[in-house]
Amino acid sequence: MSASWIKQAACRHMPTSWFFPEVSNPVPAQARELCRACPVIDECLADALTQIASHDQGYRAGMTPQERNRIRPDRGGLRQPAQCGTAASYARHLRREEPTCMACREAHAARNLRNNKRRLETA
Repeated sequence: MSASWIKQAACRHMPTSWFFPEVSNPVPAQARELCRACPVIDECLADALTQIASHDQGYRAGMTPQERNRIRPDRGGLRQPAQCGTAASYARHLRREEPTCMACREAHAARNLRNNKRRLETA
């Protein structure tokens, strides 16, 4: 995997101690906020998951090593991020506090229409 995405990472100029705190210290809120808004969070997660689980350290892609361990591919838990044009990707935009694209808004509206139709049919 090319590491060119690192140049776009929101954390690239931040203190390393934010992302690799002492064992007894929690991850600072600033690190969590940066990760949540980072434009390359998916690439960061993919890179973090290439690490051997026993060597995986630090707060990366908005997750602790323990959280990443739960979704490791070798444990059957990794899901690909939803592609734009789906209701799930609409939710992803909202979680990341990003502007929603037209394809995602349309998918979200279509899902709401289907759900409303089902509710009316069962009422």
